[in-house]
Amino acid sequence: MENRAYLLQLLEKYRDNRCSPQEVKQLLAYFRKDSREQELLMELVLAQLEEQPTTDELDSDRLDSIIDDAYFHIQQQLHSPTQQARRIKPFKKWLPYAAAAVIACISISIYFATKGPAPDASQHVVEVTDDILPGTNKATITLSDGSQYELIESQQGITVNEKGIMYTDGSLVADLDNIATAIVTVPRAGTYQVTLPDGTKVILNSASSLHYPTRFAGTERRVQLEGEAYFEVTHNEKQPFVVQSKGQQVQVLGTAFNINAYENEPLVATTLVTGSVRIIHGTDDRKSALLKPGQQAVLRNDRLILREVDAADYVAWKDGLIVLSQADLPTIVRRLERWYDVEFDPSGLPGGQSLNGELPTDTRLSGILDVLELNTGVKFKIQGRRIVIDK
Repeated sequence: MENRAYLLQLLEKYRDNRCSPQEVKQLLAYFRKDSREQELLMELVLAQLEEQPTTDELDSDRLDSIIDDAYFHIQQQLHSPTQQARRIKPFKKWLPYAAAAVIACISISIYFATKGPAPDASQHVVEVTDDILPGTNKATITLSDGSQYELIESQQGITVNEKGIMYTDGSLVADLDNIATAIVTVPRAGTYQVTLPDGTKVILNSASSLHYPTRFAGTERRVQLEGEAYFEVTHNEKQPFVVQSKGQQVQVLGTAFNINAYENEPLVATTLVTGSVRIIHGTDDRKSALLKPGQQAVLRNDRLILREVDAADYVAWKDGLIVLSQADLPTIVRRLERWYDVEFDPSGLPGGQSLNGELPTDTRLSGILDVLELNTGVKFKIQGRRIVIDK
């Protein structure tokens, strides 16, 4: 079969460090397919395993962690700063787990922004006592009458309309009799989607909350955000949409944008995907800036600065991906703390190392830490929900 022969050729070229960047991309694509091509890859990888040690003695958590690393090594080659195919050592170490990686479809890629060879993967293994699962779809909603509901994890989100607060499948959460406002709170290790009375869609990230009226009346549609959220605002020229967050207001008519306004972050970042928005610093209309798509407004130390960005990087979290761009380790750690509901021991956590790459949010924490260890040399140890630096 032609596909079989070609795929075998790709595997052999990768093993021998002869793959071009385009060929590595093709190989990676087979990991993502749910088709006959994926079955072929499984068959060929399994053929490579006959001379490899058995994995039966590995527990499932540790196997998942090693799978993450295996997939990372292929992804890392794609994101090499020089875009050259280079040897990922030791390649054969990962062969026993590649077949499982086909099924898991785990994607981790991260590399040093600074030049220099990556540390030897064989020297970096996270010590795990109890692994940490990634976040899920969860939130609570608190109504103005004091009643509170824990939202169902299996539901995609809620919608607010004249019938009440409904799940996306049409089932009722609560009616709106004598209810003026509501607060949706997403805890750490959670995310949730809310469709507001005007049809505006909001996706809340972990450790975030949205305070909104159950009916939009008057000259504007105003909501209050703490944390991070992605907005797709329904157009209404006569009733502008206003998001109030830490130290700023964002005024829009109809557009898509992201606001990151966590209390423990040193800045507030508003990233515009489509349309246009006006950022007002505090309540002073004279301190404002108009954003165009692909621009980001950064509020830091009482200063508002505009910069050009790839907007897709800043909204990728809603689709299950954390994109790192010149991110230092403390910044990465804060994101991991929110998504995995853990606490890192800050002592011994170095700064000064900038990382670029991608981290999938559906991966166990040990897999992420393995990759960070590999690229930073920092050793992590999971102790319950506390992560310590193993010096």
